[in-house]
Amino acid sequence: MYTPTNAYQRKFSSGLLLALLAFSGLLVLVPLVSPASAANSSSPSIALTDNVIPANTYTSEGFSISNPSTNSYAITAFTMTAPTGWTFTTHTFATATYGCSTTAATINTLSSASCTLSLPPGASLNTLTAFLLEPATPATTSAAVGSFSTSVQDASSPAYSAGAAAKAYGLGTTPSVQVTFWSGDSCFGNTFVAGSAACNARAVLTTGDSLGFAGVPVAWSILSTYGAVSPSSSNTVANSTLNGVASATFTPTNVVLNSPSTLEATLGTSSIHWIQSVSTTAGTPNKVSITLPGNTTTTAPNHYERRAGFDSKHVAGAYVQGTGISVSLTDKFGNQINFATYHPTSLTISATSGGGRFSNATSTYVSVSCGTVVFPCPSSGTSFTLAGISGDLNYFQNTPYGTTGSITVSMSGSGFAATGQSGSIITSTFLAASPVPTVTPHGNVMAGSSVLVSVNSSVAAIVGTGSGSIKQSGVPVAFYLDAASTAVNGDGTTSATATTNSASNASASFAIDTGAGAISYYQDNVTAPIDGTPTHALGISTTASSTPVDTIGGPASTFVVKAFYGPGITNAIVDVIPSTTYNVNVALADAFGNTATNTGAQIQITLSASSGLLSATNVYISGGFSSTSASFGPISWTSPSTTGTVTLTASGVVAGHSKTVTLTFAVVSPNPTITVKTPAPQSGVIYAGVPAVLFTGVANSSLGYFTNTTIASVGYKIGSGVWQSASIVPLNSIGWQAAVVLPSGTSSVTFNATDSNGNVVVSPTFTVLVDTAAPDVNFVTAANANLSAGSSVSATIVDSFGDLNASTVTAVGNGTTALTATVTGTNNPGSSVSYSVTISGLTTGTWNIVLSASDLSGNTNSSTLTVNVSVLPNQTFSSTGGSQATFSGFTGASITFTNNGLTTQTINVYFVWYNSANQVVMVTGGSFTVAPGGTITASSFGVSTPGTYTVQAFVGGGLSVQYPITVTIS
Repeated sequence: MYTPTNAYQRKFSSGLLLALLAFSGLLVLVPLVSPASAANSSSPSIALTDNVIPANTYTSEGFSISNPSTNSYAITAFTMTAPTGWTFTTHTFATATYGCSTTAATINTLSSASCTLSLPPGASLNTLTAFLLEPATPATTSAAVGSFSTSVQDASSPAYSAGAAAKAYGLGTTPSVQVTFWSGDSCFGNTFVAGSAACNARAVLTTGDSLGFAGVPVAWSILSTYGAVSPSSSNTVANSTLNGVASATFTPTNVVLNSPSTLEATLGTSSIHWIQSVSTTAGTPNKVSITLPGNTTTTAPNHYERRAGFDSKHVAGAYVQGTGISVSLTDKFGNQINFATYHPTSLTISATSGGGRFSNATSTYVSVSCGTVVFPCPSSGTSFTLAGISGDLNYFQNTPYGTTGSITVSMSGSGFAATGQSGSIITSTFLAASPVPTVTPHGNVMAGSSVLVSVNSSVAAIVGTGSGSIKQSGVPVAFYLDAASTAVNGDGTTSATATTNSASNASASFAIDTGAGAISYYQDNVTAPIDGTPTHALGISTTASSTPVDTIGGPASTFVVKAFYGPGITNAIVDVIPSTTYNVNVALADAFGNTATNTGAQIQITLSASSGLLSATNVYISGGFSSTSASFGPISWTSPSTTGTVTLTASGVVAGHSKTVTLTFAVVSPNPTITVKTPAPQSGVIYAGVPAVLFTGVANSSLGYFTNTTIASVGYKIGSGVWQSASIVPLNSIGWQAAVVLPSGTSSVTFNATDSNGNVVVSPTFTVLVDTAAPDVNFVTAANANLSAGSSVSATIVDSFGDLNASTVTAVGNGTTALTATVTGTNNPGSSVSYSVTISGLTTGTWNIVLSASDLSGNTNSSTLTVNVSVLPNQTFSSTGGSQATFSGFTGASITFTNNGLTTQTINVYFVWYNSANQVVMVTGGSFTVAPGGTITASSFGVSTPGTYTVQAFVGGGLSVQYPITVTIS
């Protein structure tokens, strides 16, 4: 009976020794994984260039060796051995890319040849040559078959293994092969009727003594791009003493116009072959093909007819000339059949849809038939056209755009009946170019009006003796406002679409530009599908073809109030300055703001101002005039003495309606404005790293002045010093710059601007700190200090003007690693400040630390320190603890460790299993090599008796810690 004591004695007679060694510090290595030595999975393939060899002759033979890409190792050597009765007379394994050595032999009875090389997986060597002597072959027997065997060595082992074999076939002298077809076969006579059954080819092998041989492989192939070949199942010459025969099933092309189908039979891999070509002829009539102008086959889905026809019978419509309608009789593969072979006794051509019909000089027809007065039935040739028959028939289809028709042909004769239908015949646009659009009304058109833009798509008759024109409905027309126009449409649209009606007219309405003086041109673009491009269009009409529309103002309907500088009514103002006199004008306008004329009696106007003084308040516009300035005379207004807003109001009756309009002004300061753009202050201070500071900005005259008021000067002063001038060009609005030289430390700078009227503005005062000295960076931590993991490095930064840019303080370790730098201290511009820096994020190792810092004035400095960081001895390896694990159905214990050291470490791990009675039942262990920062997982399995166990995981190599793991086996 199994007991814990027995278990210990039975399981650990050797395990106990391992445990004792482990406890004593010497742990036996128990490999958990043993790498296997693998050889190539596949043998290299061997092939002969010419495996059919005449008997008793010396033949130069080529060999190739290929190492499969699935292999793991390169081929390093191989030996080829000739079969019994075959010999190498001489051989040369030529030096090649993969290093095959060169060997020569002069002994005529050499039975093997060797080669050393380095042929990697996926590579081939094709330059191995040898002279072979094949044994005599009895005249009445099968071919002599020899198998060349090989032995191969690969890079995994010095041992050789058996490789692939290559066969050679010995025949009588001058062997040959011939391909023929049996009498009655589909390919007999080297012709094939399209659609016939597959052909049965036979290859007959003969030799110089006119005897056949069995057992030689025959390779079948097709040389043209048509047909298919299916070799016989054996793919070898039949077993016959007099005739060697191999067969294949061969299907030539079914298309007459293709190249002949070419079949080839080759003896083995030799150059002995026979080529047989088979030409295809048309099969049984099956269908009728109809070709329309521009289409090469009946498979063309659409034929867009863009011509209009009109003949003496007054048949008008989309016109297809008979010369372009070709009819052919074909088999099911589309091969044309000569009418002399299958003479049709019945042939009917019909217009099947879309209002189509045929017409010649005397009659119109929906369908026509051969054998009547219309035309004789064809008796020769492969096609005929409707223009080649009596009266030349042409096809006409209804004129409306998009009408779809087709032509159907039925044909029958002795032993056949066939039909066919053309692709869709679609009525396109008859126009050759987009027509000239007409515009109504045109010339001077009042603002707010609309115009009608129209086209007519009718075309003159182009065929026959009829007169008049053909009207076409349903044609899509796109109308455009020409890009050359100075106008925009009143409703914001720039295009419109329409289709022609039964009278062939199309039109669209456009609202004209509402601004007086605007000129509008209009264009059109007509859709005209053609084969393969159904969205084709005729092109946009030229701008000169449309009559221009000139917008003029409408009747007076309201007032417009404006104020101007000086006594005239030019240069309207928006802002005014206090206590300044301006000129006021009240004008008439139409509903769109265009100037209008009073066509009636005098219009009385009441004029008022919310502040300031007007020279007149009761004014008028007489008949025939447009404004008070032209009728009543000048009106002056003096603005108020304070800033703010002011409103002018004009009231009166216009066109029988009371109108009141207002105009509001801003009353602004007469002083100019000045703004400093650069440099920009940071928290109220401008920082500079050089004494000469370049200031830039803009200065503008007051908005209450006309543009002839300019900025006369821009000045600056340092502190309470005298004003100095910047160089400027006097303009109403200028950009300026001034180079101000300042001492180190803080200074104040003020700017001013003066306009040509003597008005002055002074800017705010700017504080400028000039700091030309870089911060002083020093480490507090001693050079080459030995630090424990997790420690930090200390440093100080002293800036003599207190303007450290803390965001630029960076610490970089060993050239690439960014460390964390924490800065403590407060800036005090103009005074010296000392800052503390703490650098953290250092892992174990030697660190070359570069601490860099810049101040807000752009000065930069850095310092370098080297320190060593190491972990405590008991921190070389760490683990988060172990856990129960499962592997391949077994339950055990597993624990993961991490190497915290700077170098590769070897760790000894062992597991001690205790049962519920605290007895040791198993000890396992192993040794692991772990790279810096690497992690390794060790596991222990083997106890199968159910129960709960405590497993202690012990680690040697710097970590004297044990981890208890509970394992339950059920």
